[in-house]
Order: sequence, then structure tokens, then C-alpha cells
Amino acid sequence: MKSLLSSYVSRLGKSRVFWLCAAAMAALAVRRGAAEFRVFGQPLMDRWSLTLFGDVQYQLPCILAIFAALFLGGEYTGGAVRNKLIVGRARWGVYCSALLTVSAVAVSLALLYTGVTAGLCRLAHGPMPDPSQVPVYLAAVLLVCVAWSALFTAVGLNCTRPAVSVVVCLAVVGVTFVACARFFAADIILHNNGPETALSRFFYNLLPIGQGNQLRIIGANNLSDPPETLMPYSALFIALTTAAGLTLFRRKNLK
Repeated sequence: MKSLLSSYVSRLGKSRVFWLCAAAMAALAVRRGAAEFRVFGQPLMDRWSLTLFGDVQYQLPCILAIFAALFLGGEYTGGAVRNKLIVGRARWGVYCSALLTVSAVAVSLALLYTGVTAGLCRLAHGPMPDPSQVPVYLAAVLLVCVAWSALFTAVGLNCTRPAVSVVVCLAVVGVTFVACARFFAADIILHNNGPETALSRFFYNLLPIGQGNQLRIIGANNLSDPPETLMPYSALFIALTTAAGLTLFRRKNLK
């Protein structure tokens, strides 16, 4: 596992896709943070929470999907996956090392975004009034990033064509966004109880888009559960997606 991770990390440092994605994330963070200099008269706590957690859940999945699809697809086009298996590497080791690498990139991009926006928001508005809630929210956000990583790794390692992987990953993001916005969230708002609402709440909490929607603003409302309540759902999504992706990868014919 250690050698597999080393090979991924070594390739990561030379990856143009990674550095372009990091640059794009930094540019989006600067744009988000700079917008705070033009905002006045709104509650300071709302401005901080929106800046730190508001936009990243829409931007990061698309950027991460492109990175994961192209980076993992490069393992096929260059023959790296097949070579690792020929020398005796276990398929679960190849899969888990890829998942850890993509997850590390996702967390790094999220922290880059948060750091830049936090710095600019502090310059615009001064210190955050109550930073005590930030650690648990940030932990929940980073766990959502790992959930996206698990999904995109499952797609990327089971699709040998990077372009197809990009389309599939972005399509999944779009479908889950529509499902959460048009069906699950709408059902929760319209109905206060009942088995259908409970099922909608479960899927809304389970899917990374639904979790991200609830983490946008610090403080709960009728559509938001606390971050510590959402984290077990993220862990469940990671476990289910990884199990499905690894099962397909172990059965995949790479000859």
C-alpha cells in the first residue's frame, strides 16, 4: 500500500490536471472572498458562514469530477493499472490507494478554498463573531469531500476512457442535484411527517449534494440537520460507494 501511495503521490506532483484544478479553485475562492468587500448591512455571521461553506459544495464536485476522471483515466491510458497488477499488487490495494489520493486532493482543494475565503472575509468584515461552530462544520464539509471522492473513484477506476468518466461523473452530480432540489427537499418542505418524508430525508442526508445544501449556512432550519448528524450519513455513503466500486473493479477484465 505504501509503495502504491508513493507512486500516486509522485504522479500527482507532476499532474497538470491537479495544478489546473488547484488554480481554478483558488480563483473561485478569490472571487467569492472579493465579493464580500461589496456587501454591507447583512448579518455578519451569515456572511461568514455563506463565504466559508456556501459555494464550495457546488464548485468542488465539478472540479473534483474532472480531476478524478482524468487522473485515474491516465492510469489506464499509460498502462499503469495493468502493470501494477502484473507485478502482484492486489486489486483492493490499487483501489484503496487511488481513493486515498483522490480524497487527499479533495480535502486539499476544500481547505485551499476555505483558507482564501476566510482571509478575504476577515479583511472585509473583521473577525468571525462566533468561531466555535467552525470545526464541526468544516469536519462535515471535508467528509462530504471524501464522499464525492469515493463516488468519482468508483467511476474513474471502472471506466477506461477518461472522457467518458468525466461525462458520467458530471452527469451523476447533475442528477443528484436535481433529485435533491426537485424531489427530496420539496417533499420534506411540503410534508412534515410520514414514511415518504422519512425516506426523502434519508436520501437527502445520504447524498453529498443534500449534505452540502444543509451545510451552507451555520444554524439549523426545517430543511437542515446539524453537521454532527450528517457525518454518519457521509460515512455510510463512502462505505456503500467504495464497496460497489471495489466489487466492480475486482471483477473487471484488464487484459
